[in-house]
Amino acid sequence: MILYRATTDPVARQGAHFTEHLEDAIAYTDNPGFGGPAVYSYRVSPRNALEVDDLEDLAGAYLDLLDEDQKWDWDYKLGEPPTAYGIFDYWKTAGYTRVFHVLESWDRGVPDVEDTLKDKYDWISYPDDFPAGSTTWKYIGKGSLKPDSKDPLHRRASARRVAARHMRAGTRLYHLSPVEFSNFKQQELGGGYQADIGFHFGTKDTALTASKMLAGKGRIKEGDTVYLYELDIDTGKSLVLNENRRGSWSINDLLRTIFEGGPGGGPVPAAGITDEEWNAYYGQDDDGEELDEGEGVFLADGTNLKDSWMGAEEQRRGFLSWLKAHGFKSVKYKNTYEGGGDSYIVFDPKQIKIKSVTPYTYEG
Repeated sequence: MILYRATTDPVARQGAHFTEHLEDAIAYTDNPGFGGPAVYSYRVSPRNALEVDDLEDLAGAYLDLLDEDQKWDWDYKLGEPPTAYGIFDYWKTAGYTRVFHVLESWDRGVPDVEDTLKDKYDWISYPDDFPAGSTTWKYIGKGSLKPDSKDPLHRRASARRVAARHMRAGTRLYHLSPVEFSNFKQQELGGGYQADIGFHFGTKDTALTASKMLAGKGRIKEGDTVYLYELDIDTGKSLVLNENRRGSWSINDLLRTIFEGGPGGGPVPAAGITDEEWNAYYGQDDDGEELDEGEGVFLADGTNLKDSWMGAEEQRRGFLSWLKAHGFKSVKYKNTYEGGGDSYIVFDPKQIKIKSVTPYTYEG
């Protein structure tokens, strides 16, 4: 079997990723943070291979290899003996919906599934979403793999025609406003903690439903013009959260969802909340004793985001500092409140590029 890999080092070691098709590997030659400038081919015989079609398949294979201590740990997490569906549902609730989410994200709340699978398998193959419809093979065996030739099949200069423009482009999202403008600015916050922060974007259909909300608030009436913005958004790494049932995203709503919106009312695993942060949020140590500093979400300088005296703008800046410290540039959620589809919250106008503005007449 011949597999392909875009890389900076032609010698592949444990953890290396491969594709089945040359053009898929070429797409990774200009993908910042992944792949590399040159593509090599490798002739391999993946005998001990785990081939999964979806996340539930992975959960089943993982469950089969759990030792008694691991099963006890899952029993504690799930509140019942672990099953493939139970583990799958736990991962899904945590925001991990694809196989690679689990394999690559264990340091942010997902157990090290890969270490368990290494006991039996040398390879894992799974469907990937870039390029769309591709299959990734991940090498988890021992030893190294050398390419068929020291000379690469392609270098970046000859591969730019494949996917580079796509990777440089942002996520295509939409926003509806009763005002026409050329750039986004953070709205002034006031009146406590109910103001949303950042900038909210979604699908085209979701954006258009916002006209009814604007009319309900008296900001537009029948016959008024509204403006649909088509945008390229640099979402970066997104913290995936469940929809707030009230459709509100104040800072307090975000913190509550992050710390209480995970399995069993605990923190969202993808947020990477430490035990110390979890204890601080409730103001108790592991033994249930109250902490001297009380409950809160604390920044490095000791500022508490849950302090009631904190002004809205100060709280906003503090929360953004906290979010960035945890490695995120945006929040992603299923926008069921406004009709479905993924919506994003980003926090810096520099993340937003306006591609087009289309006026519509609100007809009620």
